[in-house]
Amino acid sequence: MNQNNKTNGSEKKTNNSAQEPKIEFPVSFELKVVVETMVSLADTQRQLDELLLRLAVANEYLGVKESGKGKFASHTVRVLLLNQDHLNELYGELKKLPGLKFAI
Repeated sequence: MNQNNKTNGSEKKTNNSAQEPKIEFPVSFELKVVVETMVSLADTQRQLDELLLRLAVANEYLGVKESGKGKFASHTVRVLLLNQDHLNELYGELKKLPGLKFAI
């Protein structure tokens, strides 16, 4: 008697990648911080500089670009993050910036 080892699709698959970090640290990337322009561009840049200094994030400010209607501004900063905690702390602090729409 020949038995086939067929399954009904309910077998569990192991996924080793779920245990591995998705980002390899240290990591350098261009951070985009989009804010409403109710806060001056210079004030936002100063606040970003202070935040990055306080968190000891190596960075290079690359510039700012206003939206077509002038309602938003996107600040670009190249950052170097050392580990996941550093990344989490940075995004946690960015949430406190006045007028923040999002940061990616």
